[in-house]
Amino acid sequence: MADPDTLLRYTDLERRGIVRNRQQLSNLIHDYGFPPGWLLTPNARVWDAVDVEAWLAARRGRPLAAANAEAAAA
Repeated sequence: MADPDTLLRYTDLERRGIVRNRQQLSNLIHDYGFPPGWLLTPNARVWDAVDVEAWLAARRGRPLAAANAEAAAA
């Protein structure tokens, strides 16, 4: 479980193996409901660790095809 006060930066998402590049992050946000985060400064986007953990937990054990179908229906 994530610390409720933890903010994650892009490099934290990479280190955790959630994303490999910025295009993949964009796809996750637009197509799979990944939390968009918010701009902390004009050049620094952050994500709440609790939101990221909740997104991951909601997807554990779900095949990618099911996630694609849900994203298309939304």
